[in-house]
Amino acid sequence: MASTDLTLAVSLGALNRLARPAHALEDATTWSSYVGIVSSEPSYIERRRVREAGYHQEFLSGPRSIAEALTAVRGHFETECRVERKTAATSDF
Repeated sequence: MASTDLTLAVSLGALNRLARPAHALEDATTWSSYVGIVSSEPSYIERRRVREAGYHQEFLSGPRSIAEALTAVRGHFETECRVERKTAATSDF
């Protein structure tokens, strides 16, 4: 059986490029311990967009750059592996 000891961080920009982003996040919960969303947008915008879209997540990045958010995720979720999904337009990720 495959390990689910994994933290998945997906940028809001990457989710916006998916045909079925909510389905992708839902599916990720079946093979990941933690699934979250990172964005360089202000927290109130990020939370509103995530809530309106109905995305499932264990964490949001908060008011920081994506690089800072990923560093915080690495320190907070002590899983065997981490997957950080970036987009070509996200240079600091």
